Amino acid sequence: MADRHGVEVVSRVADFETEYRLVRDSVALTDFSFMRRYRFPTDQGIDLLDALLPGNVARIRYGRVMQTFLADADGRLLADCYVANNDEELIFLCEAAAPDDLVARIIREADKEGVGQDLTDSHVLLSIDGFTAWAVVRDLFGADVLGLPYLSVELYPFCDEQVYLFRAGKTSEFGYLLMAPRS
Repeated sequence: MADRHGVEVVSRVADFETEYRLVRDSVALTDFSFMRRYRFPTDQGIDLLDALLPGNVARIRYGRVMQTFLADADGRLLADCYVANNDEELIFLCEAAAPDDLVARIIREADKEGVGQDLTDSHVLLSIDGFTAWAVVRDLFGADVLGLPYLSVELYPFCDEQVYLFRAGKTSEFGYLLMAPRS
C-alpha cells in the first residue's frame, strides 16, 4: 500500500510480469478515489471549464468524454483530466500531478460563483481494466455497454442509485471508470 494524494492505494500486488499478466489475461479492480470528482451544471460549467482547461469543453458532444489537462500559469502540468458531457451536467475528473490541495484550490478559485459540486468525498471512483473488463460491466449494466465508444459516459441504475460508467480506462482497450455515491 502507498499514499497517493492523501488516499491509501495499492502500489503492488506482485512482480511486474505477474501484474501485467493479471490485467492482460483477466480483470483488475482498482480504487481511483485519489482522483478529484466534480459536477457542474452544463450552462455555467462550459465557460468555467473552458477557461480553466486547454481542451475545447464547449465542443464535447452529449454522452462523450474529453481527455485534457490542467496547467499552472507557466504551462506546467498540474493534473490529467477528463470532462464528460452528460447533457444537463459536466462531470470533471482530475488526477493531480501536483499537490492535491493546490489543484483543489485552483478549481475552487475558478468557480467564483460556487456552481460546482465537489463529489470527491461523496462518491467513489473505481477503475475496471483488463482483457475481460467488458464482461464485468456487461454483467452489471447489460449488453448495451458493449457498444460504448472509447471516451463516452452513460448513467446506469444500480442498487437504487445512479452510477456513471466512463469508457475511459487507461490500461487496456477494455477499460472503464465507475463513479457511484459512497452509499
